[in-house]
Amino acid sequence: MTNVQSTPTKTRTRRSIGIASAALSAGILGAVMGVTPANAADAPGFSGEELQQLCSGETISKDGGVFRSANCTYKPSGDVQQFMRWKSVPDTKVSACDGQSNQTKRLQMQTVTFSQSWTVGGSAGLDIKDIFSIGVESSYTETSTTATANTDEIVANSGQTNFATLGEPFVREAGPIEVVVERENRIGLTTGQVVSVWEDAGTQSLNDVQRDVPDPTRMGESGRGEAPCGETNRVPEDPNQWYDYFG
Repeated sequence: MTNVQSTPTKTRTRRSIGIASAALSAGILGAVMGVTPANAADAPGFSGEELQQLCSGETISKDGGVFRSANCTYKPSGDVQQFMRWKSVPDTKVSACDGQSNQTKRLQMQTVTFSQSWTVGGSAGLDIKDIFSIGVESSYTETSTTATANTDEIVANSGQTNFATLGEPFVREAGPIEVVVERENRIGLTTGQVVSVWEDAGTQSLNDVQRDVPDPTRMGESGRGEAPCGETNRVPEDPNQWYDYFG
């Protein structure tokens, strides 16, 4: 883990509001075609991986039927865990290695973007599509925020590599995703055409889902990271990488 020493400098962040809205259900089409979704048979039980596929916008063929998700809604519990997510600021690294004396680097304004992330069962990766929505149980609707580095210069003492860091306040939510499943019903018309009508096939839950999301109620921080010249693995090169501090 990179050794970060936070300074008391606070940074105001520009935040972009955005959340995927729920897609329209095919129930309107069902009403026009005389289909009553409530009469449809429930879908078979899906595994956690299959429910993730449905929430990613995929269709699944199983037990003689074809299924999709009409809506996936995240419903976290009210308990959240607060922490800081830190990233290195691009183009701020300065080194005083190979016998060099102290080195100073003037900084220009830099921005770093922090975005929400998801884990399911402890594994990262949930591809959010337009069928996905956040339930009213969550108070956090921002999916990303941009922080600006407010620093003038960075100094590396002899034998050290230094770089600027930005910390953004986050919260960790936990709860299930409710997946509304639909089954495809292919209907032959008198014209000879065959149309697909999607019927309600019940709701299933994807459990053990955690969401890390920016917290607009707290301020970000500026900091410094440093590492001995011989430990370059402690100097982050990719601004898309981060580490979390639960202090």
